[in-house]
Order: sequence, then structure tokens, then C-alpha cells
Amino acid sequence: MGALIADDPERQPQENACNECQEDRTTEGHHYRLHITRQTVRSGPRASKCTETRQNAIGTKLPCNPRAASEGRNKGCAMFHPSTERLIEYWSERKSAGRIPSRASINPADFADLIPQAFILGRDGAGGYPIRLAGGFLTELHHRDLAGENMIDLWSPTSRTALWELLEVSRRSGEPFVLTADINAVGATVGMEVSFLPLTTTDGEVSRFLGLYQPIAMVQRLKGRPAQYLSIRRDGIAVEPARPALRLVALEGRRLA
Repeated sequence: MGALIADDPERQPQENACNECQEDRTTEGHHYRLHITRQTVRSGPRASKCTETRQNAIGTKLPCNPRAASEGRNKGCAMFHPSTERLIEYWSERKSAGRIPSRASINPADFADLIPQAFILGRDGAGGYPIRLAGGFLTELHHRDLAGENMIDLWSPTSRTALWELLEVSRRSGEPFVLTADINAVGATVGMEVSFLPLTTTDGEVSRFLGLYQPIAMVQRLKGRPAQYLSIRRDGIAVEPARPALRLVALEGRRLA
């Protein structure tokens, strides 16, 4: 259950927005709203109060938003679950001269306790994102082996285009993003953060993503029923793109920045 399923040949030896930070913008005639957000962190059904910095699971101080803090822009930061922050920090530490980390630099043993929730995506020529590795939690949640399935197909029809566009933006910008999503099963819905962190392969292409399923509510609410699909919450896309002004893109228009 704790091991990632399948093998990857590339391996080589929140929700509450700060009202003062909302800003409406228009791109090519399409309206969307940008938020520099303050995201609540949940370790269970209760939400904890957001603070500018917090002690994470591995004992180091993390700002609400690592990039914003490094640029002195802590106000209105995003706050994620400790496990989400931990994986983002791990990814950031493997940057070399500011470059996107390589798949070869990622060793799942370094975050062994998160392996059941972790996944790695590839990218095929048609723009699909097949699941190359999937932890045991993903298998249990969806009630099947996900190896080879297109990650985008696990999401609701209304979320698929947004997810595909965000993955493509992340490939170009080299920055990770985190979705606040819902796990939808028969008679139950559970909140979850889903992280996507870009990786390069041996040819230098950004064609892998390291990711994490992190529930932010009690999964027991599903009562063992399989996830039928995942869906993006309306205000649930926190990003760290190349343009520092963009922080969170709310789905109020079809065009995503």
C-alpha cells in the first residue's frame, strides 16, 4: 500500500480569499478574477487560522507562499496543508540555478510517508497526461490501478479543460500549482488539495509532473465508496506562475492566465 505502483524508466541513480487582494482583469476579451489569497490549512475537518509563517512537518519554517516570501511579498499569501507545502519545498530544493528539477533528482524515499498519496504524470504527443506512478491511496480512492490512465479523465467534464490549460501553463512557466478540489462519490463529497510540480526528463523537456493527493477533510465520509470524479472548486487554483502578479485564477471565465 505504501509503495508507488508501477515503475518509471526516467528515474535514474484554502479556500478563504483576502478581500483587499481581489482584482478583476481581462485577457483577450475574456474576464477572470485574480486573487492574492490567504488559504486556510486543514489537518482535519476543522480549519486552523492562517499565519504568515508556520512550522511544517519536517521542522523548518515555511512562508505561506515560498516565492512571495523570497520577494518580500508575504501579504495576502496562500496557505496550504503541511504535506502540500513539504512537497513543494522538496521540489524547490532540487532546482539547480533556478532550473526546473529533473525527474532523476526526485527520490521517493526522501518523502516516504507521502508515497501513498503521490503520483507522477507523463505527457504524450496528443497532450494527454498519463499516470506513470500512483501511490496506494490513489488506488484505494478510485478503486482501481490508475497506471496508464490519463489524469485529466479523472476529473469532471467542466474541470478537464481548466486542468489541461493549467498543466500546459505550468510546463511553459516552470512553476507548480495547487488545486483545491472535491472528491465526488455517491452521496458524499470530500475536499482535497492536488499538487502538480513540473519536472524535466533526460532530453530537457518538461514532460513529467510530481503530484500529491492531500485530503483537507475526513476521507471516512466516503464510507469506502469509490471516487467517481474530481472537480475543481470555483476559487480553487493557487498558482506560482512566471508573472509574479498572478496568484490565483478563479474560474469566472473560460480563459485561464
